[in-house]
Amino acid sequence: MVVYDRCSDGIHSWNPHRSGPRVINFERPVSEWLDRLELLLATHLIRLVGEAGFLLIVFRRPDDGSTQLVRAVPISESCS
Repeated sequence: MVVYDRCSDGIHSWNPHRSGPRVINFERPVSEWLDRLELLLATHLIRLVGEAGFLLIVFRRPDDGSTQLVRAVPISESCS
């Protein structure tokens, strides 16, 4: 929520009745927020309707930059 609120402050017209300087404090360096957003968007866990398992998609793997798709299915109870 912090980034959303700070970005909202930056994209909307400045309130001329607001006290204090026109400074946006993101509480962390913008480069750190960009790294965090990239990491957040790089991995997706997808559960499809009607499917028992899920898909894990990793975009831009750190080691080689490739995309990886892993399909995870539940182990049936009959295997135990």
